[in-house]
This record gives sequence, structure tokens and C-alpha cells, in this order.
Amino acid sequence: MITNLLYKLSAHLRTLPDNHEAKQANNLADVMAGKQNIIESPEALFSFLESGPKLKLHIDSPKGSKKGFGDKKRVLPFDYGEIVGAINPADSMGWDIIFPPSQPTDVKKLIHIGIVKVKDDKKLWKEKAGRSPPVGNDKVIVSGDGSISAEDRAEIESFFYGMWQFEPIKWFI
Repeated sequence: MITNLLYKLSAHLRTLPDNHEAKQANNLADVMAGKQNIIESPEALFSFLESGPKLKLHIDSPKGSKKGFGDKKRVLPFDYGEIVGAINPADSMGWDIIFPPSQPTDVKKLIHIGIVKVKDDKKLWKEKAGRSPPVGNDKVIVSGDGSISAEDRAEIESFFYGMWQFEPIKWFI
């Protein structure tokens, strides 16, 4: 009975306007109904990706579009989106992913090649943003073949350079 109610709630939430709160509520209803997975940490996400699941990706900010990071919208030199069905508990949305600028997004498999972690400095976040840090709302850099060119790497590094809210990029390759 509860599962049936959750499916109905999920269906109703899909009819709401496409805003952040409605997406979060819908994602949580899907998790409760067993249609999505909460993946607790980057390490758990890496293991999930290595298991070779069938993935659905949503590229909500393609290369060349503008996306807000902090108080500024910036033109993205890469494709930015999320893994549908793999929920990050930090924001109750799909895990955020970045594709290297020269690589396709229509891939069968994702291999993590880097991560951009949110700074966990409460004082800095209070001073700069007036709120607590969204710890765990990290951005995972992925590739279909596990590679990245020096040019793509430099472009991603340049984009995030000087952004106070992020740690330096950690590369795995």
C-alpha cells in the first residue's frame, strides 16, 4: 500500500512545474519507491559506476550554456549534468557530472577521472554566501573511456581556478 502511494506521489510531483524543490521531492519519492538509489559518498559513486550499471544521464547545462556557481553565471566550456537515479544526499538530486570539453556525452559507461569538492569551511561560507557549506555537493569529472586530453584538463582547471567555494581539483589519472 505504501509503495502504491509513493508511486502516486511521484507521478503527481512530475506534473508540478520544473523547479528545484519539485525535483528534490520527486527524487526522494522515487528513492522511497525503490526507483532510485541514494549514493552516500564519492567513493560509493565510484564503486557504483565501476559495477557497470545502465545509466541515464541528464545534461541540463550543455557546453556553451550559462550556469550559476555562487553569485555569478558563467559560460561552461564543458557539458554539465547529473546521473539520473543516483541521488546525492547533499542536495537530494542526481550526482553532478562534468564531461571533458572534447568528449561525447552519449556513452555506455562512465569512468571517474577527477572530482571538484566543495570546501568545508563554515566561516568562509558564512562570510561569502551567508550560509553553511553544501558539503558533499561535489562535481565528478567523468569520461566514457577514462581519458582526458591535456587541453581539456587545462580548460576545466581554468574554469574552477579562483572559485572560493571549491577545493583544487583532484585528478585520478
